[in-house]
Amino acid sequence: MALSEACQNIVEHAGTGGWVAVHAYRFRRKLGRKVAVIAVSDGGIGFRRSLEATQARRFGERWGDAVALEAAVIQHTSRFRDPGRGQGMPGIKRYLTRWSGKLTIRSGTARIAIIPAWDDDVPMTEGLAPFPGAQLQILIPGAEGTA
Repeated sequence: MALSEACQNIVEHAGTGGWVAVHAYRFRRKLGRKVAVIAVSDGGIGFRRSLEATQARRFGERWGDAVALEAAVIQHTSRFRDPGRGQGMPGIKRYLTRWSGKLTIRSGTARIAIIPAWDDDVPMTEGLAPFPGAQLQILIPGAEGTA
């Protein structure tokens, strides 16, 4: 489900193609068990430009990459105003909450993270080197005892 939602966002928002990679490995440093990592990336227009027409005015001078990521990931804002839109990110977050997973998204000069209890990452990082599209990483821990 999470992979499907993430890939669909490339098709609907990026304006270009994208890449997907899936990797499973033993994450000894933090969890001591197997994890699956899904990475989805595109070289498209990014979150800020995707939401700009409908959201920039609302945020005024605060508008930028970090605010756009916050609007999409935390507030579930979609650039499409159709009823029922903007459900992909909440679906991914529900899935990851159930499995104590981690979500990070980078776009433009910012990166946002939905952080599970086992991780000590920061929720928002700004001032990164510019990236034109979006990079999404989903980390899903294996069941307890899958060392």
